[in-house]
Amino acid sequence: MGLTLALGDEIAVPMPVAAAANE
Repeated sequence: MGLTLALGDEIAVPMPVAAAANE
């Protein structure tokens, strides 16, 4: 999900979480 990745990049905190959700 690009949206989750963009959000994670915006907050720059849940990087592993965003990556896991992107999987």
